[in-house]
Amino acid sequence: VTAEVAAQTLSSYFFSFALGVVVWGRLCDVMGRRPVILLGLGIYLLASIVAVLSHSFTVLLSARVVAAFGAAVGSVGTQTAIRDCFNGKELAQVFSLMGIAMAISPAVGVLSGTVLTHYWGFQGVFSGLAVLAATLLSYAAWQLPETRPLQRVQSPFFRTFRCMLKDGDIWRSAVLIALLNICMFGYYQLAP
Repeated sequence: VTAEVAAQTLSSYFFSFALGVVVWGRLCDVMGRRPVILLGLGIYLLASIVAVLSHSFTVLLSARVVAAFGAAVGSVGTQTAIRDCFNGKELAQVFSLMGIAMAISPAVGVLSGTVLTHYWGFQGVFSGLAVLAATLLSYAAWQLPETRPLQRVQSPFFRTFRCMLKDGDIWRSAVLIALLNICMFGYYQLAP
């Protein structure tokens, strides 16, 4: 396929990832952190395997959308579990370490993706992602405790959603994050 058509995988990925953040965030509160993180990682693993085995762009694009949905659990599930376990200065330190990792990850991703693509094509990239997903899933199944508090406040989804829509601070943050993601998307789409 052409580079323009291939770029659909990125836009589809980001859209599905954003949807996944909302769904997994709610499920973390309803089902608990551990089962949701395991489920999301399992979906990510299966979708990565489908991508490796795909023989058409449509199947690859569909697998990419499902993988992004599953991968979103890593963002929201991890942050939720960390907030359950840390407070104050410790929480700030953990989020600082996460910020460093997030800043480094695009460089590591581009470098490893370039090497995998060079030697094994797109199947190498998705094989690498499947191995990463299997490793994370295995480690989480072995070591990840449930961190959801036993005493929790049940907040209705739609009432909370309406409240968030009226909050100017949330809108400002959402616009800043959207602009950052647009810049990153542009870089990922146009970078070699």
